[in-house]
Amino acid sequence: MKQKSDRTQFEIEEKTLSILLDTLCFMSKNYHVASVIDHAAWIISKEDVDHTISQLEPYVGAKKEIISITMNLKDWDRYTRMVDYAGYCASEQKNRAILEKLYDSYSDSEIFIHVELHRHELNIVTNVFLQMIEQRDEIDFGMMDLEPFEKFEALIDKMKPYQNSEDSVSIIPMTRDEWSTYTPYVKHANDLVLDDYEGDIMADLSMKYKRVNTNYGGNK
Repeated sequence: MKQKSDRTQFEIEEKTLSILLDTLCFMSKNYHVASVIDHAAWIISKEDVDHTISQLEPYVGAKKEIISITMNLKDWDRYTRMVDYAGYCASEQKNRAILEKLYDSYSDSEIFIHVELHRHELNIVTNVFLQMIEQRDEIDFGMMDLEPFEKFEALIDKMKPYQNSEDSVSIIPMTRDEWSTYTPYVKHANDLVLDDYEGDIMADLSMKYKRVNTNYGGNK
């Protein structure tokens, strides 16, 4: 897998691609069937499934044993999440094993948690984070368990494109490392001077993710 700026290139066997695409089509067709998709446990939309299908369909019939696919980072995050779900949804056990192995092969960018932010929350978090970048001299790193600013800036860059989404709620996938960067900065955001509204939102999110933090395994 290769990553350049805002795009990721990866390879997949033609047979595996066919199994994945068939499974995603099965998920789309049976989206409202509880025995296929557990909506109570998974954050998944039919639009996500259908979008990933549309990303993969052009490669069907390529007549190559190994197919190279390029996606932007947002589509790649969504794709890996769909691969994870597909490993549970495949109608045949042997196909589940193949898709689970495919997901495991993406371990370097394995998604640890999906952070759900309403549009107004996302805008405030991103703006406050940018303010923290500008006022970094006011943060006492010796007293706080904050990750280096390089990781923080990379996380902000990842979050920015979601602000352009028209969705009322954004689902932002994060690796374990990104999550470990995100939560302390949310917690310590109120150490900067914020207006009351921003401060209340950040305080609410800090408590929200503290609760999520107690049960990582429940986040799909």
